[in-house]
Parts: sequence; structure tokens; C-alpha cells
Amino acid sequence: GLVGSEMCIRDSISLIYPQLTIVSVGDNPHGHPDRRAMDYYETYSSGLTDMTKTLRTDLNGNIRVILRDDDKFEVKSDR
Repeated sequence: GLVGSEMCIRDSISLIYPQLTIVSVGDNPHGHPDRRAMDYYETYSSGLTDMTKTLRTDLNGNIRVILRDDDKFEVKSDR
């Protein structure tokens, strides 16, 4: 079953159902981001048209979120 921080991640993400999750990834000795956490982001993010539900800086490069005047946004990445 789920324990500790894993439950917090799942419960937090399932409460907000983001359209998109952006994860900043750098060199670290812990192997982050955790695969289970990424699975939760993918499950509970609703997704955008023509785009995956999650973007990671190590896979997608620089990620830009552009806010538009009509309360919508677009996302661009280097890769």
C-alpha cells in the first residue's frame, strides 16, 4: 500500500487535477523524480490538446508557459 509522502503526493494531486504538470529535474543523488510520483502526475493531470500531461525539464528542455489575455495559456518547450 501507500505510505507517508507517497500518500501525500497522490492525495494532493487528486484534489487539484491540474491541466499540466511541469517538473524541474536536475542532477541529484536520490534518483528524483520518483517514478511513482510521475505516474500520479500523469494519472491526475487532465492534459492539454496535442500535448502530454507532464513535462520534465530533463526531457523537454526549457519550458515556457505563456499566459494569454483570454485566460488561456500555451506551453512551449525546446524539445
